Amino acid sequence: MKIQQETLSKALSLVGVSLPGKTLLPVLNSFLFEVDEKKVTITTTNLSSVCRCSISCTGSERFRVLLPVNTSRFVDSLPSDLVDIELETPNKIKLSCHKTVARFNLQDVLDYPPIPEVQGDGVKISGSLLKTVIRSVIFAAAGETARPILSGVLFDLSGSSLTLTGADGFRLATSTVPLLSDKELKFIIPIVALRELMRVLDSSDNWIITLSGNRVKFEPEDGGIYWATQQLVGIYPDYQKLIRKEHVTVAIISLSELLSTFRSVVTIGDKDVITFTIGNSVVSISQNGEYGDCSSEILAITQGPDIQFRCISSCIEEFLASATKESQIRVCLETPTSPVQLELGDNYKYIIKPQVS
Repeated sequence: MKIQQETLSKALSLVGVSLPGKTLLPVLNSFLFEVDEKKVTITTTNLSSVCRCSISCTGSERFRVLLPVNTSRFVDSLPSDLVDIELETPNKIKLSCHKTVARFNLQDVLDYPPIPEVQGDGVKISGSLLKTVIRSVIFAAAGETARPILSGVLFDLSGSSLTLTGADGFRLATSTVPLLSDKELKFIIPIVALRELMRVLDSSDNWIITLSGNRVKFEPEDGGIYWATQQLVGIYPDYQKLIRKEHVTVAIISLSELLSTFRSVVTIGDKDVITFTIGNSVVSISQNGEYGDCSSEILAITQGPDIQFRCISSCIEEFLASATKESQIRVCLETPTSPVQLELGDNYKYIIKPQVS
């Protein structure tokens, strides 16, 4: 059988997102390689998530083997040409391209764990939209926490919309996008798994989200790729009570100006705390440190009494790095010690606890 080098290289790289790396089960660091006449299906799993890709080939062979993980690196090194794949014995496979020939020893395919299938009707969403909304909240979810449920992102499909929420106990990001569906689904995906999904998502396709039991599946509408993971089990905190609709002080500023000003100010200070002052149609940003200080002002539309608050600069930096392309941002709060609510349009809110000295 023969496969184009570019096609095989891309497929191995794509499914490689679910390889476990260090594991107590070495068989998992393999590609499940299944050939059925004109189609090759390549699968990886780390037991929590599964990634599968199907590609075309020429030939009429049928076999099922485990390719070692370094097959991907070998294929990447080959010239752009057809790769000839031949199963020489049940324990050895030959890959050749142009003048290069390699033979790989094979593990027993029967040792590979069974792959659970996720069946059922799903919900369709644009790949680019899904990628954007995940990026806008995943940074706020907890990396390590005593509350495991916060190490995931909440997906809430209801009322013809999809809302994603991430939180770590000190900050919260929530984003809502429209969806043409009347289904109601709610599940939590670990951020480790979501980072895999972000590498798999193709922005040019529509994707189908399917929930079955404790597993969630994402696959493009036209097939070819399959990614599924286990959802986190538990009850997500009631974050809605943290979101305020009325505020004492509000400032509306340009998102691009905030981004450029913030970058300039934090280059001087060496501490991870930044000060915002709102008043007189201006938002002032300042930071002090051992080596000096820096401050700058942004013209703003302000409402309510003047106010000053301090927050962790890295929390602002991560928010700005993932912010959508809105032209303006609303900065809202009640007191210098109350949570700060940053809003992009009507459907995105980022809430952080201020620093209290």
